[in-house]
Amino acid sequence: MKIFRGIPPALDRVPCALTVGNFDGVHRGHQL
Repeated sequence: MKIFRGIPPALDRVPCALTVGNFDGVHRGHQL
């Protein structure tokens, strides 16, 4: 998982997904 603090110029031209929410670390997908 990558955390961006803004939109890098390279990403404004490619398809991407954005998620917003709380990540508790309990679920396998939320663990870093």
